[in-house]
Amino acid sequence: MSDPKSHLIYGEFLPVPGYDHVDYDREAAGSVNYINTKLCPPGKKVKVFLWSGDADPSKEAIDKVEKLGLLNVNGGNTMVVKGKDSLTNVSPVIYWTTNGVQVYAPMMNENMYTNEWTEHFDGFGRAVESFEITGHPRRLKTIAIYYHMYSGTYQSSLKALKSLYDYALSQEVTPMYLSEYAMRARTLYETGLAKTLDGTFVITSTGIRSIRTPKSYGYPVSSNLVGFNDCEDGNYLILNKKRSYVSFKKNRTSNPMLKSANGIVNKWQLNNNRIDFEILAYIPLKMKVWSDKKCQLVSSHEFTQSSESSVQVYETKDKGTISGTLICN
Repeated sequence: MSDPKSHLIYGEFLPVPGYDHVDYDREAAGSVNYINTKLCPPGKKVKVFLWSGDADPSKEAIDKVEKLGLLNVNGGNTMVVKGKDSLTNVSPVIYWTTNGVQVYAPMMNENMYTNEWTEHFDGFGRAVESFEITGHPRRLKTIAIYYHMYSGTYQSSLKALKSLYDYALSQEVTPMYLSEYAMRARTLYETGLAKTLDGTFVITSTGIRSIRTPKSYGYPVSSNLVGFNDCEDGNYLILNKKRSYVSFKKNRTSNPMLKSANGIVNKWQLNNNRIDFEILAYIPLKMKVWSDKKCQLVSSHEFTQSSESSVQVYETKDKGTISGTLICN
């Protein structure tokens, strides 16, 4: 008699005795409890629930995970490559139910680039094409490297995976954990934009940390804005408060402002020409500051400093929570 498992194809499964219907409490709460009590090291708990298979859970399933205080992630079908680059293949960021939110994976995993892991095992390397198409000429998605452990099965698949990491690290990115990204993404429906009678924009959000504005608006001016980064598709305002008041002018303000950082800004407090900052960086911190004057950086961390026109660049080999003070006279 032939082995029944030899007839299974990718996505099929073996019957489990006594399990004739889906039990969401067992699948969600049960698996999370097992991981928390049996697998996680002390002080570390499950934060994200990744849906498997077609990653298309019902509202009931999403709501049950939501009640556990976890983030629902996975799903979406974003996959665009050269020759197949229709933006109709780009999925939304989130799916909102009555009582919960599912955050879609920004990009598909290696399974879709390898014809469900049946051929072209180096195909995941084409995800670079997906990153570039959804990043230019306007940014639609973040760079996200999403894969299964079997990507390390073959030399070709492992090489493809490494090429994605090399590409991501060569870009000006802010690395963060999936849980941090998902927490921001789910707050899209908790973000508002209004305009006062005098033309001031009011931006409110419980979690979004940046918003893109057309370059035709001009340069942002705000006492509670961290800064902005000028990109090909607009100016990305860097937010640090749940409510920000922003106006725009033709010329950039002379006040020092953050242009970019490869870390998460936890504090950016401006007092005249003095800035007290705290940034969480998972890789050695590099930050760029708009300033027509050379700024002095005071910190317990050792920084190197250089300049690019009206931008001051500060770099350190340290990572983690980096704090300091910029004095620009």
